[in-house]
Amino acid sequence: MRIITILSGILMLLAGVWCFANPGASFLSLAFVLGLVMIFAGGTGAINYFTEKNRKAEGSWVISESILTFILGGIVLSNQLLVDAMIAIFFGMWLIFSGCLRVVAAFQLKAQKEETWAWTLGFGIVASLAGLYAFVNANLFSWPVVLLAGGFFIIQGANVMVVGINMPHKKRKHQRRNKGEEE
Repeated sequence: MRIITILSGILMLLAGVWCFANPGASFLSLAFVLGLVMIFAGGTGAINYFTEKNRKAEGSWVISESILTFILGGIVLSNQLLVDAMIAIFFGMWLIFSGCLRVVAAFQLKAQKEETWAWTLGFGIVASLAGLYAFVNANLFSWPVVLLAGGFFIIQGANVMVVGINMPHKKRKHQRRNKGEEE
């Protein structure tokens, strides 16, 4: 599941870059791809949560974010975001929620003495600040909607990739067997 989570983050990053590559396109023309990426990321997160043995240690934040991402992806796919002004608030809320999750996860990683906790904290703070900025800055609404969505997807894609990199991975049987032979 670690590889699928990293792949999910890469897809979000690529969706954000795609938005920047098509700045003249309308949001509705890109909504199908963005919605599919969000549904894939939400579904992947939910599957990770239910297949992971340490799910109680992660708390309900992980499944909450997965469900939120999945639902928001469905809303984007069904073209319910017809008002361009709502997009900054819509994706801003998503980033604030995900960023707060990353901050909480960073402190959990720090308590577990994981070396990568600072990266998770940094990306969580960046996501939270970008989402908050989307709420309070009226000038943001003058930007092309596709570029806003692209920026949000790049930030969220980096966040999901960090989560995937921080996920524990299982060693293959032949790696364990070789390690046992060396000892």
